Order: sequence, then structure tokens, then C-alpha cells
Amino acid sequence: MAIAASSLFGVTSAANSVLRRSPAAASADGLRSSAGAAKASGAIEDKVEVGSLGKSLKGVAADVFASLGSKGRAHLEGMVKNGGATVEEISLGLRALATASVRERFLKERPKDAEDEELEARSKLILDAGRVKEGRVRATNDKLMAVGVQFLRGREGRPPSAEEQAAHEEEMGALRAEIESANKDYAAAVGEKPRETMASIQGRLREKGEEAYEALGFGDSEDGFLALDDERGKKALQKMVDRGLVADHWVNGLKKYAANVDIAGLEQGTYVENPRYDPASPDSKPTVAAGSAAVGADALAMLDQAAKTAAQASASKGLPSMGQVSREARDSLDAGYRTLSEKGKANGVAKGDEESIRTVFAGLDRRSLFAVASNSGRLFSKAEQEAAQNLMAEQQAEAMKKGDPKGTDKAAGFRAAVAFLDSVSDEEKASVNWAVQRAGNQLAHENLTRAQGKPSTVADSANPIARMIKKAMETGAQQGKSFESMLGSSGYVKDLKAMPLFRDGMPKITDFLDPPVNFKV
Repeated sequence: MAIAASSLFGVTSAANSVLRRSPAAASADGLRSSAGAAKASGAIEDKVEVGSLGKSLKGVAADVFASLGSKGRAHLEGMVKNGGATVEEISLGLRALATASVRERFLKERPKDAEDEELEARSKLILDAGRVKEGRVRATNDKLMAVGVQFLRGREGRPPSAEEQAAHEEEMGALRAEIESANKDYAAAVGEKPRETMASIQGRLREKGEEAYEALGFGDSEDGFLALDDERGKKALQKMVDRGLVADHWVNGLKKYAANVDIAGLEQGTYVENPRYDPASPDSKPTVAAGSAAVGADALAMLDQAAKTAAQASASKGLPSMGQVSREARDSLDAGYRTLSEKGKANGVAKGDEESIRTVFAGLDRRSLFAVASNSGRLFSKAEQEAAQNLMAEQQAEAMKKGDPKGTDKAAGFRAAVAFLDSVSDEEKASVNWAVQRAGNQLAHENLTRAQGKPSTVADSANPIARMIKKAMETGAQQGKSFESMLGSSGYVKDLKAMPLFRDGMPKITDFLDPPVNFKV
């Protein structure tokens, strides 16, 4: 997960009260020494050998660096080594992270007064009423769709009788009335202009929180925390993010760090791991959310097996592992940034800056682009991932143009796209996005050839995930669903669970396995 550095300085919660400042919290140095004591007592562990960057950092920056996962430390070490950032910039960025995390903890945990409790109760009422309304409207819309589909199918092509039409309209009218009732009940519960009311509540909470935080006297000091408006820290942190420092590198470690900082007026902090990650380490992979749709649970397991099979296939061909490809891609991107800096360009891979993107990504082959696009090893920023995804899409589009150079045979173009997809690396063919693209392009080819009265010239994929998605797409298309509505977007797909197609219910993967069950990419 990549994140804009500016968002780290936003208020995420608020409250108020005038807090007493303890001697330990009277200065940034006092706060830093408290964090250092927590580290010394084992609250922040660091079992990884410290490199030249780690030895150069001091104070708060050193403490935060120690709290990062090993991948984050290695990434920053490499960033300095490759000229992507200076030690001074890394220090400022880490101090900015520390400042933002301590402020966030204070705003969440500070004591509440009567006004806070009243404001938060009003906010909760609006949110709860909105969830109730959304649930009623969603359920009713599902019924509307089901009733409409049943009405069309139930007559087997014949026109409806007057009685059938009247009964259908009455049923649909009752459902529309339920939606109107849900909206009226919501308005009665929250009053007029709930959005403006919520904005006013959040604005007041934010104002109170900021006033109380400023009263603590957090400010700039040598090697300590930064002032909240310190542009140097913000720019340095944004540069680190742009160069591939992702939240996976620091989210849990930074929470632990902030929990051990002594803040006047607050009890000792409680470290709660982000549930997206394995609590054992900030470097662990996201865990699969419990309660995934049962109809697709076997597909998720199959994807895991596909990745293992792909890795084995690459190893048998003597190819470097994806881990090595990812690290080399990271080094190559950093070298590209250095080239941009030498040319006096600092936009990085900003969307629309094609020249800079081509410079940074120069020399990366398709497998390396996939490593970046899929954030292999969690080494790449969101901007880098999107740029790689766009470059991969351009390659596929170019293959389609070669298959249909005059633009007069779209079926041939989609056939060429399938052939191109079948030629990519084993790792890419084990990904969700590949399965979606393979299924979508084959289905488009089949629809076009069918409309022309010709047979399809594209065989089904050996990949059962692709076959499953294609079948689900066919069913969805018959129900009038668009490609975008089934996938949740028209772009790169990383997460099978995030696709509406998955949530709506896919065919069971076991229906698409060729016995014996042996997944092949």
C-alpha cells in the first residue's frame, strides 16, 4: 500500500482538554529520550545488521529507522547508496514520520470533555443511520434486479399479458416505495443537510485537537521532532514515498514506536497491530480476510498454488527468482531517478510525464514490469505500480494493433491479445489481472466471431481461474452487466475478492479443473 506523505499530517480523530505538561514531555528531546528508553527495554526490536545509513542517523530518526521492518531499512539503505536520496533527506523524512505518528496518537487518545462526547454521539448517530439506510436500499435494489430478471425470463420470449404487466408494476412500485421510505427515515433521524452537519462536527473536533496538541509544545529541535508545518520534512518524506517506501515498510513498527513515546496527559500507549498484516512482523504479507465468499474460497487457494507453481517453473528454466527480479527492478528505478535528477527533473513518475516515465523504466523487460506492477516484495510506490501497469497495457495494445493493423478486424486484434498474454512469464500468468485479461479478451473474440457467423479461433486457457472468470463474465453479460461493473474498474486487477464479480458469486473453481487436479499456468 502506497500513501501520499501529505495525508500523514491530516487529523484522523480529535477531542480536547487542557493538558498538563510533564517534565519528560516539555521538550522534543524529552519525548525522544522516552522513546529511546522504550527501545532499550526491548519495546522496539532490531535484529537486522545496521548499515551505513543506520549508523549515520541520530535521535528520533534513528529510533524510527530501528522501528521499520527489515525491508524498509534495506530499501532506505539502497536509496542512499543509489543516490535516490541523501542521509539528511532520509533523516528529515523519518523525523516527519515520527512527528505525524505521535500527533496522530495524541489526537486519538487525548481525554474527552462533555462537548467532545456530545459531538461524537451526534457523529455516531449520523453514521449509524446512514449504514441502516444503505443496507435497506442495497437489499431493495437487489430485489428490484431479481424481480426484473425473473419477469423477463419467466415468459420465455412471449410478451406479457395485461395482468402480468400490472402485477409486475405493482411489485416494482412496492419496492421503490421501500427505497423512498428508507430515505425518509434517514432524513428524520439525522435532520437536514447531514453532510454539512458532519463536516461541522469534524471541523470542531479537529480545531480542538489541534489547539490541545499545540499546547504541548512539540516543536523543532536538533535530531528531534519537527514542527507540523515543516516543509523540509514533508518534502523529504514525499521523496521517500515516491522512491518506493510503502506503508508496509513502517505501519506496524511506527505504531509500536508511537505507543512508547511519553506524551503528557496520556497513559502508556497500547500497540495494536494493523489487522491487514501478520502481527509477527511489519514485513509479513497481508492476511486473507476471514469470511471470504465461500463460492470463491477455493479460487483463492488455487491462486496461492499457482504462484508456487510459477516460481518452480521459472527455477527449472534457470530464471532468477521474482525476489531477485524485484530487487533488481528497484535498483534500476533508483538509477533512473538519479538520471532525472542529473537532468534537473524532479517529477519522478508523475502521471502524464511520459518522458520521465520512459527514463525511469528504461531497460525493464516484461517480467520486471510485472514485478513493479504487482508490487512484488512491496518495494514499489503506487505511482510506480501505476506507471508499470500502463506500460504493460501499452504492450498488449501494441500486440492487438499488429493483429489488426488496419483496424478492420477487431476479432483478430483480440486473438492477438490472447496470444500475447499466453507468451508472458509464468508468474504473470499466475496473477489475477492476467486471468481477467485472458478471459476478457477471449470472450470479446468469441462474441465478435459469433456475430459474424464464424467459429472462434481461440482455445480455452489451461488456467482454471481464467476459465472460471470467463464463465462468470458470460453470465454477467447475459444479465446486462458491463465489464467495468463486474470487475469494479476497467484497469489493473490485483485482488480477486475486490471484484464485484467475485462478491456476486462465481462458478466453483472445481468445475474448471481438468482431472487429475494439477494447476498449470
